Amino acid sequence: MARKNHKLRPVRLGARDFASDAELAKMLSDLGISFPSASPVRVVEKPTTYPSDLLKEWQGAIGGLISGHGVDKRRRGDQVKGSLELKTIKPEEGCDVVLKCGASTYRASWAFDREGRTFSAGCNCGHHDLCEHTYFMAIKLRDLLNNPQSELVTKILGEDFADRQLKQTFSMLQSLARNARLAAPALDEASVADKPLMRFVWNVKLDGYYKSISLQPCLQQEKKNGGWTKGKETTLEAFLKSSRDQWTSVDHQLSEIIKQDRWQSPSIDLAEALRILAGSDQFTFDRDDCELVSRPLEIIVREVEGGLQLSTSASDLVNAQPADSQTFFADAQRGVLVVLQEKRQAVYFSGPPHSSEICLHLKKQADIIPLDKKSALLKELEPLRSCMAVRLPESVAGQEVQYKCQMTVVLQLRRNGMLDASIQVRDRNQMLQSPGEGLILIHETIDGKPVQYVRDLPDEVHLARELATELKLKRGVPISRCGWRISDADDISNLLSDAGVAVERGELVVLWHKDSVSRFDVIGRLTANNVRVIVSRQRDWFGLTGTCKIGEQEISLKDLLAGMHGRPMNGLMEISPGKWAAVTEELRNALRRLSDVSQESRGKLQLDASAVPVVSALEAAHIQVECDKHWDKCLKRLREAADTIYEPPVGLNAQLRDYQIEGFRWLCRLSHWGIGGILADDMGLGKTVQALAMLLTRVESGPTLVIAPTSLGFNWQRECERFTPSLTPIVFRDIDRLDLKNHVGNGDVVICSYGLALREADVLKEIKWGTMILDEAQNIKNSNSKTAAQIRTFQAEWKIALTGTPMENHLGELWSIFHTVAPGVLGSWEQFRKRFAVPIEKDRNSDRREALARVIAPFILRRSKAEVLKELPERTETNLMVDLSVEERSRYDQMRLAAVAELDEIGDESLSHDQRFKVLQMLTRMRQLSCHIGLVDDTWTGSSAKLDVLMEQLEQLKERGNRPLIFSQFTTHLGLIRAACDKAGITYQYLDGQTTPAQRQQRVEAFQNGEGDAFLISLKAGGTGLNLTAADYVIHMDPWWNPAVEDQATDRAHRIGQTKPVNVYRIIARGTIEEQILAMHEEKRDLVDGVLSGADAAAKLSTKELAELIRLGIDPSLTPS
Repeated sequence: MARKNHKLRPVRLGARDFASDAELAKMLSDLGISFPSASPVRVVEKPTTYPSDLLKEWQGAIGGLISGHGVDKRRRGDQVKGSLELKTIKPEEGCDVVLKCGASTYRASWAFDREGRTFSAGCNCGHHDLCEHTYFMAIKLRDLLNNPQSELVTKILGEDFADRQLKQTFSMLQSLARNARLAAPALDEASVADKPLMRFVWNVKLDGYYKSISLQPCLQQEKKNGGWTKGKETTLEAFLKSSRDQWTSVDHQLSEIIKQDRWQSPSIDLAEALRILAGSDQFTFDRDDCELVSRPLEIIVREVEGGLQLSTSASDLVNAQPADSQTFFADAQRGVLVVLQEKRQAVYFSGPPHSSEICLHLKKQADIIPLDKKSALLKELEPLRSCMAVRLPESVAGQEVQYKCQMTVVLQLRRNGMLDASIQVRDRNQMLQSPGEGLILIHETIDGKPVQYVRDLPDEVHLARELATELKLKRGVPISRCGWRISDADDISNLLSDAGVAVERGELVVLWHKDSVSRFDVIGRLTANNVRVIVSRQRDWFGLTGTCKIGEQEISLKDLLAGMHGRPMNGLMEISPGKWAAVTEELRNALRRLSDVSQESRGKLQLDASAVPVVSALEAAHIQVECDKHWDKCLKRLREAADTIYEPPVGLNAQLRDYQIEGFRWLCRLSHWGIGGILADDMGLGKTVQALAMLLTRVESGPTLVIAPTSLGFNWQRECERFTPSLTPIVFRDIDRLDLKNHVGNGDVVICSYGLALREADVLKEIKWGTMILDEAQNIKNSNSKTAAQIRTFQAEWKIALTGTPMENHLGELWSIFHTVAPGVLGSWEQFRKRFAVPIEKDRNSDRREALARVIAPFILRRSKAEVLKELPERTETNLMVDLSVEERSRYDQMRLAAVAELDEIGDESLSHDQRFKVLQMLTRMRQLSCHIGLVDDTWTGSSAKLDVLMEQLEQLKERGNRPLIFSQFTTHLGLIRAACDKAGITYQYLDGQTTPAQRQQRVEAFQNGEGDAFLISLKAGGTGLNLTAADYVIHMDPWWNPAVEDQATDRAHRIGQTKPVNVYRIIARGTIEEQILAMHEEKRDLVDGVLSGADAAAKLSTKELAELIRLGIDPSLTPS
């Protein structure tokens, strides 16, 4: 058998033969075998020794043997037909074979010396050199070497090599599973509006041995004709020190992942940096522009002949490139980077730590895994399937079905008020992934059959971009590839509102980060079409039910209305506990009004007929309202009342002013509607005549009961006889009360005082009154008083209250009056207190104040004299500040300090309601000392600073012919003034609580007829019901807590019939409690105006606040003159 040793000579081999292994390429190069130089394929990887090195040496040497045959021998060798039988195999030396070529049989051998790098081949055909038989042998050996299942490969690698190789693969899969974790968000929607003159790009560079890659910043300059220079490499440290004005959103994100250590140079997380750079124009490879794409790494199992083949999406991409292409394959810490240089494209396959090792291993090992190892392979892959994509053959894991993930916005509200928003997708496992990244494939079993659900990554990226645009997230500052930080409150509001719209369309889910300081479960947008309201008769009330449906969420009307009391938060309303929705202002206001007029009883909502206008407004807002015939009847009455023009009745002997006609018509509309109300015109605008005109329209409804202060009884009787002679006034105290029920009828007007109404309640409640009028209705402002409680029991078809001061101190007074004349308007006290009183008086909530004003607006009519009486003479108010005498100041300060000491002894903790009387007593004595020492000391014989000023004023007024009304709340003070007037020769009329009604009328008429230089009046007794237009001056000797009481007293002179300007003087002791009371007057006026006309409100003073008035005091030296 001829045999000849051969030195390996240079042989040109195809790139695909050895492109997969850099070490083998190097070895063959050392042996003299070279690659084509035109288009090498370089593999960048870490040096590793594998068990298959010996096999590769066999393959390389056999390749050299094949190349060593000449063309003629190759041609003859290709014509040889036969088979090869292995006789002996020595893995380290070579093999002996038997060649059966047709009828001939030859023995041939092949041997190689690894140390000497020589091989020899021979055949017993008689040739002394290589022949067609050795060529035939080489071809057959090559085929056997390329078949992992062949006997030759098994002998070379060892009997257990397949098991060891599979074990290694499984070990790497296990390691990969242990280190697997989901990739970070990877969507970069940020853009910079204005290009800077300089910018950073981030360059991936290979080292000289193609062993590793690095990422370095490069600073580029803009070219004059457009584009950018290649740039100059710089360092991470220099980048961090550069001006952030030059940074793009990508640079800002990259700066967050640069680690700085005191003793080391800055370093950057390569894998995270590649995620951030993906899709941007700031990535380069070897300083050339390169498009960077990010994809999740997949492990792929394919069925091939003889078993299963394992690969990765990264290795598949490399293998899919043409044989002569320039492709780089590099470890990227968590994943691999594949660079297709000719395409100027790089693909970062993101995966768990160490995933590059499995990619490299599977790229080098194209072995076929036997079918009998299938179960073991699937077992090893199982842990990976939950954390990264494992694509299995359909025969194993079922058909692949593409599905769309749920677009999701994750929000986090920070303590500084900023909102972080990131776009994510939620897969079938309800796990959050970055759009276009993360777990791409999910394995499930449907109806007993396996199914592989595959995410549509390009579609996710597209939808994420559209969503970012729709939600205007680009207005925020990018904080990650798919996250933004929003600081503007309007932008936050718009984002939440727009997100609600997308939620309602079913296109978005909003989730809140666990660390968010507040959370809003945004379920969509609330529209009129979502709301259904049902009104039905329930005994004396109307039941209110309904629902609100947004998407799959259904919320009861009760919860929805409760949510309307909250404040909008970033454009959203909490329409039920934990559920937020975007609500238009128009719809929110309509539902709030419904909430404000609804009452809750035993867990259910109720409505009174007074709520008809509010419910009608719902229909105008296109809200679906379903109601029964009883409610329709109420609605019909309201519309009839609104459409009817009421003219003053023929039997009225009075020429009504325009505003009085308006008031008369307003009363008639309420009467027709059947709802009570309050006529709250200023004093002197003729409330009585307006009420009498209305009574003429209700004659057929039954008798009328008028309850008024005793001092006004005669006035009602006289004006009834004067203006409405067809009505019969009956003074209750002058008749046989027990027989009243049998004699009173249509057209009768029974006039009764509040005191008699209480004492004779049993008689009055037995009569069914057609109308009940409460004049000076502030007399029932205390709902807990016996008088108010008894009057509420009187039976009347319709009730109306007349008062110029429907509220003097607090909202409870207004509620008490409404609770008597129209109880359904404000509901129960507890609900009114919670809904209005506390928020307005304690919290000074302007929204609640305005809401209350809207609720009562249809049922209260209030006009001021300034509005309707343009011809009324001017009223001028002046505060006359008086300095106390030395003795008065000493007495006052001693009294205040003693009171402070007593309060300190009681202590703030004990200043409960039980101590309120004692504190008020202290304040009263201080107020009395501010007026006159004689009010607290019977032995005092001197005058007072106030009295001296008053007498001086009275002398001047008498000389000029002016006549004043003098008011004081202390009758003892009036007594001192009387004595001073008697001494000075000033005549006067006098009226206090002891004056009988007949005497009151007589003295009023006397003053009106010119008798008396002045009229001395007790504030409480004469503050209402008097017409004293003969006076043109009003003097208040001591301020009362409530300015409304003073205003009522002033209106005795400043009213219809007054032809002269009215001057109002308040005599105030400087540096005393009176100054503090004067300051409170403005707050008290705000309380009334806040509810009745929309100004700010003040709160009722607590016991502690009253005590604070004593403690504070006022330094007279600091009080301006």
